[in-house]
Amino acid sequence: MSAAPFEPPGHAGRFVHGQDVGVQYAKYPDTPHWRHAPMVVLGEDDHGIWLGGDARTFLKKGNVEPPSDRSEAGFYVDHPFVQLVVPDGWWTFIFNGPDRPPERISHYVDIVTPPEFGTDEVRWIDLDLDVVRRAGGEVYIDDEDEFLAHIELLDYPPMWVDRARSEAARIYLAIERGDEPFGAVCEQWWRRLGDR
Repeated sequence: MSAAPFEPPGHAGRFVHGQDVGVQYAKYPDTPHWRHAPMVVLGEDDHGIWLGGDARTFLKKGNVEPPSDRSEAGFYVDHPFVQLVVPDGWWTFIFNGPDRPPERISHYVDIVTPPEFGTDEVRWIDLDLDVVRRAGGEVYIDDEDEFLAHIELLDYPPMWVDRARSEAARIYLAIERGDEPFGAVCEQWWRRLGDR
């Protein structure tokens, strides 16, 4: 793998292939939500920047520090996964691998604001809606009730509401059809994580 640095559009610092970075989700306007760290930079393609998570990666909610084992505040992942960061996109995509049991989630797309980049972190606002594909083939949009509640409670900007709805609908169809990067491309990056 090349160790050449790359600089996506709007990127404030520099990521290097193989670098550890954090992924920070917030709820509007700026309440910490979920954080994935460390994630390793695998590289980039026409779809965006691909990050990898493995047994070192802790998923935590809010501002808590990782404990030595699982807790209600978060957990270490028990399977490798890759995450696509789309530099100008209103979504981010997690692929959990091709060999999941039928009832488990293989594809998980969070609808988010376009990412902000730091030297070792990417962050965005989570807009609640998720597009999910189970390994058995079922595709659905999740958390629509939370999204509707937060439109009023958190006072989302109207443009965000419209964009979140349209992106969720578009990605739902793309996953159903197996459009890239939801087909062979994500599997290739997932296998690349295992080859490191």
